[in-house]
This record gives sequence, structure tokens and C-alpha cells, in this order.
Amino acid sequence: MRKKRLLLCMLMIGILMCNCFTVMAEEVENPYEKMKADSYATPIDTNQINDWPQALPVYADAAIVMDIKSGAILFGKKIKEKHYPASITKLLTVLITLENASLTDKVEFTEDSVSFLNFDDAHIGMRPGEIISMEDALYAVLFASANEVSHAVAESVGKQYFGGNYDTFIERMNTRSKELGCINSHWTNSYGLHDNEHYTCAYDMAKIASAISSYDIFRNMMKKSEHKIGVTNLVNEERVFQQLHKVLNPYSEYYSENCIGGKTGYTEEAMNTLVTMEEKNDMQLVAVVLHDYGAETYKDTQKILEYGFENFKKVPIADQVDPKKIEKLKDSDASLILPKDLELSKIKQEIVLTDKAIRAGQLVYTYEGHEMGRFDVIMTEEGYSSLTGHTKKNTVAKENTKKTEKEESEHENLMKVEIVFFALMLVIVIMVLIKIILIIKRRRCQSRSRR
Repeated sequence: MRKKRLLLCMLMIGILMCNCFTVMAEEVENPYEKMKADSYATPIDTNQINDWPQALPVYADAAIVMDIKSGAILFGKKIKEKHYPASITKLLTVLITLENASLTDKVEFTEDSVSFLNFDDAHIGMRPGEIISMEDALYAVLFASANEVSHAVAESVGKQYFGGNYDTFIERMNTRSKELGCINSHWTNSYGLHDNEHYTCAYDMAKIASAISSYDIFRNMMKKSEHKIGVTNLVNEERVFQQLHKVLNPYSEYYSENCIGGKTGYTEEAMNTLVTMEEKNDMQLVAVVLHDYGAETYKDTQKILEYGFENFKKVPIADQVDPKKIEKLKDSDASLILPKDLELSKIKQEIVLTDKAIRAGQLVYTYEGHEMGRFDVIMTEEGYSSLTGHTKKNTVAKENTKKTEKEESEHENLMKVEIVFFALMLVIVIMVLIKIILIIKRRRCQSRSRR
């Protein structure tokens, strides 16, 4: 009887413990599930556009899909909201390096480029005084996300090409991002380790990625899944590292043969960040996800890229422009990326002037206030006249008139100076003559008095 009671008590205790563990497990899982539910509930901004293809929700706090050529935004969720980028920062570092430096340059590691590292920061074990080629350095930055190499690259380029140092390179990062059209970015380092003042947004990262994707050097580097740095002046062994981006890794479940480039990132504050560029259906798209979580990072990227390729079409505009207004498209292959069911006739077209040259402008396409693309053009005389109220000839004539008036004014000023000069010289001559006459008279008077 006692044994039965004991067994019954143990069974009841076991049931209670199981219930407690279940409640505890639910309490642990609930924050994650709530976070996921809240993120999925956040509206997709582009879904609010009339007759726009409806995209499924994503876990990422912010995300974008942009057409690389036209800059059209196909998918957008909080694209201009400030976020920490983590190591996708390195795309801007590499872009500035490709724009200014050579792959054959030498990169020497200083104490500053190594000493800032913490034990758990991504690195490849470079030492102060060690020297490698710029090409090897960029592979280490893009593949291994090596922070000390990114610092050394910035330090080297800042010194060799900007006449300064590491801080000069950081200044260039901020200047260059503004030149690219970035709207909510500020950079304090070249690698992406957390700093409250080091931030960006999904839109800005898509602009940066679009710019770097135009470099064949970058695309060729991205085709490799592994890189090897040979022995150096200080280390007598090879360093081998693999591509971390799973969409570029042939052995990953997320691999895509359409991928042409990208970069991973992670810090506790930024969470997962990912930039991915793909080419398919004669379109080139870039996807950016910020503040994402684990495997959802790649699932979100895969989801929004598929959305872009499946729901949009490429529409050439060369035959659509008004020949009376547009003389030439800078890019003869310029195309809009439109929803498959949206007709070009529904897109608003506008020409705006730029300061690049006379009759230079941009052809801007919008749909319900949503910009679909900007294309550089040269306007005809008629188009330029209708936009400004005067022709190129009038402009040139006005410039010539201004030039003539300026020359006449300068000539008059020169004449005035010459008159003043000659008058001054005449006064001096007269004064000298008077003085000479007075001296002669004085001497004559002195001579008479002696007699």
C-alpha cells in the first residue's frame, strides 16, 4: 500500500514538473515568437501602392529589392530607417578602394590596424609589419570579413591616394556615400564593428551595392568560393579562407548560380545583415535585409529576390521617348523595371535639368509618386527651350554678351588707370621742373650778392 502511494506521489510530482518545464519553455519561446509575429505584421511599404504586386511579409526589420541599373525600388520595408550595418560596411570600403587604388598595391599592417581587435572579432591573424598585395587584402575583406585587413586597406589607401591617413579614408566614405545618393548613413570605421554613430539604411546599402556591382574585378572575385594568401615577409605559411556568403557558396542549401556578389554582417546590436546581388530574366537586382535573425536572413533574401524576378518585367525606353524633346539617351539600353501587369502608359514621365552640361538633363519616371528610374539625356533645342524658355543659342549669345560687356568694362578700367598714371607722371615732371627753376634762380641771386 505504501509502495502504491509512493509511486502515485512520484507520478504526480513528475506530471507537475513536466507542466512547469512546459510553461518555462513556452515563456522562453514566446519572446521570439512575439518578435517574429510583430515583424511579420509590419506592413510592406510597396504593398500600399495601387496595382502593385503584393509581397509576402519578411522577418527582417528593414528590407529592399532595387534594380541595379535604374534604381527602381521593387520591394520596400522601412528602407530609409536607421540601422547598424555590421560587416556589410566593407562593401563601401572595397568600392572606394576599387575606385582609387590598384590590385598590385602593397598593404602594410601597422600596430593601429591590429591592436583594436577583440578576441572574438573576425580576422585572419595579420601581424604589424606584415605586407600583402591589395588583391589578397580585398579577398580577405570580402570573404573572411577580416577586420584588421579592412583597417589596413583604409589606412593604406588614405595615405597613398588621399594624402592622409585612416581618418582621411573614413571622411571619404562619408563623402562618397552622399555622392551615391545615400540619405541616412554615417560611417566611423571601415569594417563595421559597433559604434552608435556608425549607421546606414536599406536604401543606402542598395545604392552602394549597385555601384560596386559595376566593377568586373568585384564580380570576378565573387565567382571564387575560396582564396589563398601565400607566405609573407613575416609568416611562412599559407592562409586559406572560404566565402562566407551562403548564396555564393556552392555547398550551401541557399546557393544560387544567379548570384553575382554580396556581403554578410553580424554584431549583437545589428543582428544579421545581408546584401545579395543576382542576375536573372535579363534583370540585375540587389536585395538588402537589416536586423534579421538566423536562418531567416537567407530565407527573407531568397523570398524577396524571387518576388522581384517573378513579378516584374524589363521595358526598354529608347523607343518611348519624345524625339522632339530628347536628342540622346546616355544609355541606349536604358530600361524600366515595371510590374508585369502595369502598362508603360500609366507611368508619369518628366524631364529635369542637371548642371552637367548645356541641354543635359534627366528623364524621371514615377508611378503614384513612387520613382521608377532616372536616366541621363541630352535634350533637343526645342526640348531645352520649352523647359527653360531660351535656347542654347540664346544662352551662348547671352554668355557672349556678358563676355563683351566684361571686356569693355575691363578696357574702361584700364584706360582710367593709364590716365591717372600719366597725370601723376605729368605732376611729378612739373614739380621737378619747378624745383630746378627755383634752384637756378637761387644760385643767380647768390652770385649777384657776391658781386
